[in-house]
This record gives sequence, structure tokens and C-alpha cells, in this order.
Amino acid sequence: SEYAHDQEYVPGGIDIVVSSNLIVSGNIVDGIENERGGAVTVSDSREITLQGNRISNPRYRGIQINNSPQIQVSGNRIFVDRESPDLLNSIETNGAGDGTLIRHNSLATGSQGDIHDRGSGVTIQP
Repeated sequence: SEYAHDQEYVPGGIDIVVSSNLIVSGNIVDGIENERGGAVTVSDSREITLQGNRISNPRYRGIQINNSPQIQVSGNRIFVDRESPDLLNSIETNGAGDGTLIRHNSLATGSQGDIHDRGSGVTIQP
């Protein structure tokens, strides 16, 4: 959830920035209200695996990937179990994503669908 720290907006969640060779697996992330990103956000990174995470009730997005190649997103469950009028999508990609693979996830559908692919080089499989 969001909290105030010296008047700074701190949305919570998992934020991976300028990183490589990480496996993010088996986390439970609930109720994150990140307006600009997702409950889990990957930016300017490479070779990241997001696998087997449970993301419940994200306000806007479950996972957001920005300018990050070679990202694997699989086996995640992103769901809402309450009224969620602000949900945009479960997964959003932006910018260069060569070699990024999104597959075998269980996803909630928001106003932009379940996956909003605004990136390039991203492969999406059911």
C-alpha cells in the first residue's frame, strides 16, 4: 500500500531498476496502488525471470516491463477478488523488449485487456 515519507509518493511493490540476472519467484504482492508502474515493475534491466508470483488486487497494473530485454514472465497469477474499476491490465510492456517472453500466466482483464503490449520484440504465448 501507499504511505507518505517526507511528502514523497512511495507506492510500494517490487521495483527492479538497472539490474540483471535475477530470479523473482514465489512472492505474494497484494493491493499495490502504483499509478506509474505495476505491483512489480522492471525497468532498464535484462535477464530477469518473474515466475510463480501471486499478485492480488493491483490497482492499475500487475507487472510492468520497461525497456528491458530477455525478461521471462511465466507461471504468475494476477487476479482481483474485489471491485477494481481502475485496473488497466495485468501485464504491460513498453519500449525495447527483445527476447522477452510472456507465457503460461493466469491474468485478470482490465480496461486495456489482460496484456497490453506496447513494446517491441516481445513474444506472448497463452
